[in-house]
Amino acid sequence: MSTTFTIGEITFTAVRKATPIPHWLCRIEETGEVLESGAAGISNKSIPKMQESITELFVRVSKRDVKDHRRRFGLPENPPEQTRSL
Repeated sequence: MSTTFTIGEITFTAVRKATPIPHWLCRIEETGEVLESGAAGISNKSIPKMQESITELFVRVSKRDVKDHRRRFGLPENPPEQTRSL
């Protein structure tokens, strides 16, 4: 199972922590910010639960609006352009 996933044009990585008890933290790849455990109601129990929590935020809170979803995570409305290889 990959620990990197994209929801609402934001790429996240689940980061495993062993202490004080084993759990997962969510990192926003665009900024490198690691969210505190339980931030925004994001589950830290497993990667599927984390993905489910973030998807629920995208669908129910942001109403599938990518710009709103990105704003809620402190990101610019438009994702950075990906560099193209020639």
